[in-house]
Amino acid sequence: MSKLPIAKINRKDFIEWLYQDRDEYVDLAKQIVSALSNKGHLLDLDLTADTLFDSVGYINLSMIENLEEIESELETCNGFLSDEVETPSLYMKVKWT
Repeated sequence: MSKLPIAKINRKDFIEWLYQDRDEYVDLAKQIVSALSNKGHLLDLDLTADTLFDSVGYINLSMIENLEEIESELETCNGFLSDEVETPSLYMKVKWT
């Protein structure tokens, strides 16, 4: 796949889904505390929806608003499963809605 398909995903829904688990909140808090302890500020903490998407282990296909448009391209990916895509940043770009 030379050109990655663009998945349209609602940013608010993605963030809420990602942080629905208490462990994710704990990891976020550890990142913030570590940055504050080491540098005294959060200026270097690269925390954006894009960086979170790039590091997420999987994403549910139901979150992709234009799945019908890009599904045929995703089906050829090794990370494509029946209801999710593993390591999605390898197989798609995201356009936040």
